[in-house]
Amino acid sequence: MNKKFATRLMDMPLVTSEGTMIGRLDDIIINDQTGDIFELLINPTGEKITHFKKDVKGRYVVPYEFVKMGKDVFVIELQRVPKLD
Repeated sequence: MNKKFATRLMDMPLVTSEGTMIGRLDDIIINDQTGDIFELLINPTGEKITHFKKDVKGRYVVPYEFVKMGKDVFVIELQRVPKLD
């Protein structure tokens, strides 16, 4: 298991598996019982994506189950994410 400090993750880009920029990490929501990452809050900076809810600050709320962490980037496969109705 690789370890990363949370401060190193802040502002890390989120891109699709095709390389399209979605935004940058602003905050992480964790399960306070298990410590597991639950969701990422992403400041939109790239292409508009309709797959995610937005919070009151306009950040995308991205379920972590669809995200993989690379060395310097988070990657999401949008095909796996259900579209919002």
